[in-house]
Amino acid sequence: MKFDEDTKKIMKTIFASKEKFHKERRKLPFEEKIRIVVQLQKLANEITKQKKHKRTSFPVWEIG
Repeated sequence: MKFDEDTKKIMKTIFASKEKFHKERRKLPFEEKIRIVVQLQKLANEITKQKKHKRTSFPVWEIG
């Protein structure tokens, strides 16, 4: 697949941003990572509730 120069520049910017984001996330303490997982679980449940095709909801961890 061939890309023009503008597309290559945009892709390079996107991939650099993703890399920076993940490097920053790696530095987070374990407890913060778990809080993020719980937030994502809650979000997944909300999305599931809103879909027309009902699925079983995902478990959400209880943390103190």
